[in-house]
Order: sequence, then C-alpha cells, then structure tokens
Amino acid sequence: MISDSDVTADIPEVYDEAVHPDDDTGNGSDEIIHAYGDNEEDAGAVCDVAVLPASDTVVHNDDDGESGTQFSDYDDSLRDSDYLPSSNSDSDDDDDDDDDDNDDDGDDGVKIVSSAHRYVQKKTKLQVHPDQDVEPDISPDISIASSAETLQECTVTTEMPNTDDNNTLRVRGCDRPARPCPFCGKLKVRLTRHLKAVHKNEETVTDCLKHGSKQQRAGFRQMKRTGIFKRNLAVAGHKGAVLLCDRKPKYAGRTVVCDGCSGIFKRHWFSAHKKRCCQELSFQPKAVVTSVFFSEFKVSDDFKKDILSSFSNDEVGKLCRENEALVMIGWKLYLKVKARKDKKVEVKRSVMTDMRRLANLFCHFRKLSQDPQQVDVSDMFRRQNFDILEKACMEYTTNHNADSDNRDKCGLQLAVYYLLMKAAKILKVLYLIRNNDPKATETAEFIDVLNFSKDSLIGGALYNTSKNRQTKLRRVENLPRLADISKLRNHMCVRMNNMLTDKFLFWSNVEFVELRDIACARLTLFNARRGGEPARLQISHWIDGSNKVWFDHNRISTLSAEEQQLFANSVVMYQTGKGVNHLVPVLVPQDTVPALTKLADAAIRIQCGVNAANNYLFPSTGASEDGHVSGWHALNRLCTAAGVQNSNITATKMRHFASTMYASLDIPESKRTAFYKHMGHSKAVNEAIYQAPLAEQEVLQVGTVLQQFGKEL
Repeated sequence: MISDSDVTADIPEVYDEAVHPDDDTGNGSDEIIHAYGDNEEDAGAVCDVAVLPASDTVVHNDDDGESGTQFSDYDDSLRDSDYLPSSNSDSDDDDDDDDDDNDDDGDDGVKIVSSAHRYVQKKTKLQVHPDQDVEPDISPDISIASSAETLQECTVTTEMPNTDDNNTLRVRGCDRPARPCPFCGKLKVRLTRHLKAVHKNEETVTDCLKHGSKQQRAGFRQMKRTGIFKRNLAVAGHKGAVLLCDRKPKYAGRTVVCDGCSGIFKRHWFSAHKKRCCQELSFQPKAVVTSVFFSEFKVSDDFKKDILSSFSNDEVGKLCRENEALVMIGWKLYLKVKARKDKKVEVKRSVMTDMRRLANLFCHFRKLSQDPQQVDVSDMFRRQNFDILEKACMEYTTNHNADSDNRDKCGLQLAVYYLLMKAAKILKVLYLIRNNDPKATETAEFIDVLNFSKDSLIGGALYNTSKNRQTKLRRVENLPRLADISKLRNHMCVRMNNMLTDKFLFWSNVEFVELRDIACARLTLFNARRGGEPARLQISHWIDGSNKVWFDHNRISTLSAEEQQLFANSVVMYQTGKGVNHLVPVLVPQDTVPALTKLADAAIRIQCGVNAANNYLFPSTGASEDGHVSGWHALNRLCTAAGVQNSNITATKMRHFASTMYASLDIPESKRTAFYKHMGHSKAVNEAIYQAPLAEQEVLQVGTVLQQFGKEL
C-alpha cells in the first residue's frame, strides 16, 4: 500500500507550496487539490475538489481568516497566485472583474490527479449558459484509481501563458483571459487578487477597499479597463497589434471605445453598456471606433467622436477614417464650421458628405491609375495626374443608368469641383506648415491648373443647372395646390387640438413625437421657411418669443388699440438663417402656441424620454443630447397622415408658392422689402429663382400694348 507521503513526493516542487502550504504543521497528508476552469463568476474555479483522509477535513485559512489555501503572490513565476484558484472571499471580488468575459466552459487547467483513501467532493461550481440545464461534471478534471488502496496515477499538468486562435492573451490550462495590470502592466488572470496583494498601497486600490462590495466591484472593473486602455494605447499603431476588449470576442466584429469609462466593447454590446455607464456619469457616453480612438492623427476628440466614428464600415468609410490626407482635410473643414453650435447636425452632415465625396472620387481615380496599390489621396492633387483626375470626375458624376439627356449629375459636378479647390488649398497650407515646400509648390501648381480648367470641368453643369432652375422648378404646375394645402392645414390643427384638449391622454414618446412633427411642419409651412430652419429652433428661442423680447414696447404703446392687440397676440422668434450674417423670423400662429408650450415643458420632456441636456424645441427622443427632428421627414409623415401626396407639398415648393403669390399682389415696393427679409433672400433671388413668371401680368400689362402696336405693323 502506497502512503500519502509517497504520493506527494512525485509532485513537482513548483506546486509544493500551493498543495502543502503548511507542511511544517504536520498536515502533509492533507491536500486540497484544485481543478481549474474558466468560470468568470467564481474567479475561475470551475470545480474545487478536496482529497481528504477519512479522519478529518482540513481547510487552510489565510491571514485574513478567509477560507481557502494560503499562498504568496509571485509576479514572475508559475507560483503567482493569479495562476492559482481563488478563495471564496476573493471570488466575490473577482466576480465583476471578469463578468464581462463570455468564455465558453472548458476542461483545461492545472490538474493534480491522485488517489487516496477517501475522496470527498468539497464543492463544485460550473458556469453554464442561462438557457442550458447542465449538471456539474468534474470527471474530466479528476482521475480516480480503480482501487482506493493503490495509486494508479499521479500527474501534474502545467502550461504557460499563450495566445489562442482569437489572439486573446491567456494562460494555458485556463480559458479565462489575462488582463493587464494598470500599475505594472503585467498580464494577470486574477487581476483583482493581484491588485489587492501587490498594489494594495496604491491610492486607487486603498480608496476602493474602503467601500462596500458593490463599490469595490465597480472600482476594480474600472481599474481593469484602465489597464486594458493603457495596453492598447501602447500597442496601437504597430503592425499586427491585437487590441484587448472587455469581453472575450467569440467572433470577429467592429469594436468601439466608450469615451466615458474608456472600456472597449463589441459594437452590438455598447448599447447595453451605455445604460449602465451613464448611471455612473453625468453625461451620455458615446461609442468611438477603436481604430479612430487609437489613431495617431492630430485631431480633436470631438472630431473623432462626431465625424470619424460615424462613417460606415465600407470601403469609402474606411478611407475616410484611415487615410491621413482625407482625415486632415475633413479636420480643417470641421474647424471652419464647428463653432456653429445651433447647426451641429448640419455641420456634421456637411463635413461627412465632403469627405465621402472625396473618398468616392479617389476610388475612381485609383481604378484609372497605372499602379492602384501605390496611389494615395494626395496624388489626386498633382498636376501630372490631372488627366486621370478629370476622367475620374466624369466617371463619378455620370449616371450610366439614365438616358443620354440626363446622364450628367450637374449638381454633383459643381460640388466636386469646388470641393477639390478647397481640399487643394488645405493641403497646400498643411505642407507649408510642415516645411514641405516641394509638395506645397506642387499643390499650388495643381490649383492653377484646376482654375484654368474650370470651364471644361463644370461649364456644362453651370448651364444645365441654371436652365433646369428656370424651366422646371419655376413652373406653375409644380406649385402646391390650394386644396392640398387647406387639407393638410385642417388635419394639423384638428389633430393638435384633439391631443391638447384630451385630459386623459397619457403622454409618452409616441404622442410627443406626433405633436412635435405637427408643430414643426406647421411653422415650416406657415412661414415658408426652409425645411431645416424651424427644426433646429431651441427652447431659448421660444422663451424669448414668449417674453416678447424682440418687441419695442415704447413704440408699440404709441400705436392704435387694434394694433396693440395684434402685438399682444403675436409671438415671433428669430434664428440664424442660411449663412451666418443674418437672422430670419419665425412667426407662431395662435393655434400652435399651446403645442409649443407643451413641447417646452420640462416635466413632459422627461416623461417622454427626452434627454435633459437636449435644448432643441423639437428634440430627438431617447438618449440624444444634440439631435433634433428632420424637417423634411416631419412634413412627409404629416402629408401621409393627412392623405396628401408627399411630393405635392414640400418646404421648397411652399417657398416658391409664397413668393409667387406675394408677387401677384398689388403691394407697394416698401412692403415687398419686408417680405424679402422674411424669406431670407434678396429681391433679385426672389424674382429670378423662387417666384414663377407672372404670365397674367405679362398678358394684361404688356400684351395689350403690343396688340396695339401690332395693328400698325
């Protein structure tokens, strides 16, 4: 019969301290043999099995009086406690440290297989999928001799840290990923235990341990994310670098960084994380694409979050995020307009559109070049490649599916030309700043060539655009019909009145969105404003209008009683129009005042799920801090609900309608000037672009005179 001492004699010394931490107490025959696994909820202890003699059960206690095996933390050897099973008390602390790792259950681990007089299963913990009903099974981790009196096998399996197929840093024998320490940078499987043992004197760790268990888990989770962030920041930009995530990646996908806690997640996991993260922060966190967040481009964080992270993950989107020339051009375009806080949505859309147009043009340019693999965006701005660029522009701005008369995309041709001019000037300045005079000179020469070739590039587009504006957009048949306008107006007024007078209506985000769309569309059509202007009105505009801050009360007091009553019932708001050098008015009809009061009510906005930080009068619901309704979509939904054909009534067509109707009235020129200011354009623009030709006046005033002349000719 083989004794217990013979069993332990064959166990390698590297695990002697873990198996017999108290040999000097005479308990050498009492072993606690652990089998490792990857249960994240219990700090990796898939199953802990005690091999005990028949006489007693021995559990070693550590210095804190917690049950488990006492051992020291060694950073540079396999005796490191982070590679050994945790105790019951540590498993709770490590629970949140690893709860984000969706590892599959595994049977690999550090195993000590032995046989003794009696086998007692102390505890078994197995992580399974919530939808699965799996009974714990420890048979793969323990090899029991066929006879209790004879030892058939004694094996120790040890493996060192390695990388699995997903390039996740791991320790062999344990499916749990190793996490970098935020202080020393070492990869640890039991990171929480490592922080408590080795870095217990760090101020962050000390402060964390003063709180309760819930606060401790949150604190150690943030330390884990800080370590991952520092490690990714160090390896980002290196060839073949693999960035760590908070969760174990089960399949390839796009990863994002939370700008609130710096955690790294898969894209589809971020929405769930945001709900938990925003509870700990005073602002709404945003997702930033990992490649953008760790890029070396010298651009602001706002540009990364608002612009670069919003591109699609297609070929053009990747070019916009990763190509240095495109990023710097977009960055300079963003700097030019980012101060327009009230037009943040329009600024974002404008910059992204310009970057995508350049990227699309470069894709055509690359296909036409002789060496597509060696071509860069900056090569488009060399005069030697101007012929290729000209062909690429024609290819990009041609609709091959249309008939021969409508193949040219004239509007896109104009936009691409002026965009190339702006981009070339930006690159020239960047080269001068970087003391790259040859490149700057080369770009200046390209600008001269582009200027000289303006007529050949966009001459036809200028003519066709002007012709279409005069012959198609100004036709009377394209103006909205009075019957449709009246039908839509009646629908909006009746629906607003029903919603606001219903005392039993429960206001949720559905009702809020409907009232928001009605009020926005009503102001847009009533004032003949551009579709995006009333949509970006802010609560401050409504407060100023309600308080009548734009009225001169001294002047009003000198008016007649009827006129004073008119001012008492009027509400007018002013906002920035197209451009930056003038304001445009927004008159509020009396039937819309109660709706705007409801939409501006803070309690109603919170009840309907509007972010408290959103200051728009017509805000987006949900977590959006700076989003507002789209004027075109609001009007489109109202037309559908009212039974009016969507294409008959738009904001642009209403501007043409208002300009034409006002021009047909017998109004003095002094009053016409006030109308032009209301519309936000000049008299020449109103007559040449917006109003339809007044054929009736032509016949009545000019035709009759010509008829008299015709009698004599």
